[in-house]
Amino acid sequence: MCCMLFCMKVSWGTVQKRRAKVVVARELRQRMTPEEAILWEELRSRRFRKFKFRRQVPVGRFIADFLCLSLHLIIEVDGGIHDDQQGHDKGREEFLREYGYRIIRFRNEEVQGNLSGVLFRLEKEILRNPS
Repeated sequence: MCCMLFCMKVSWGTVQKRRAKVVVARELRQRMTPEEAILWEELRSRRFRKFKFRRQVPVGRFIADFLCLSLHLIIEVDGGIHDDQQGHDKGREEFLREYGYRIIRFRNEEVQGNLSGVLFRLEKEILRNPS
């Protein structure tokens, strides 16, 4: 019985963490950055090459800005804060790559000032490594 209660506690803790991630992801969807909103308009509803993208998706212990499951592709839109957390971002990318995801990063300035270039790079990445 004691072992059963312990297993239930571990499972309950895991469920609680997963629920917390979902809550955070929902909040992030509600307050996307202007650059994320610009890119989302191009990706949503299968607008980009008929691929299904999701936004602010929990993946393991992280939340991806945009995710296409069929391509195993994560798109990150990075602001200035990422200049100061390169070590964290590298660890995050290693974790996601271990699960078979490809990651492509765009700077806020790229999305704001050169959206067509961002979409061109994204298309090149997809054609280079189709799943």
